[in-house]
Amino acid sequence: MSVISETRSERINVLVTPTEKAAIEKLAKQGGERVSDYVRRAVLAPPPDDDDLEEAKALAEMVGATAERLHKKLDQGLKDIAKTQRSLKRLRKSAP
Repeated sequence: MSVISETRSERINVLVTPTEKAAIEKLAKQGGERVSDYVRRAVLAPPPDDDDLEEAKALAEMVGATAERLHKKLDQGLKDIAKTQRSLKRLRKSAP
């Protein structure tokens, strides 16, 4: 990794497809970075070790399980809303 006080003076030219370029630009923008900073960080970041990968896998499984529970709760909530709406409709019809 470069030292902050060191001036960046060297270039590396890399050919990419228009699709790759658009993807890189999109990712940089999503991260609030310039393309050069995004690419530099992505290339110079140390590769994940096995512990990092296992932790990421565990987190992904937890997110998946949470999403599944949330989906079930939302489905039940929608059913409850529909039931309440039917009850209100019946009450309105029977009201004087």
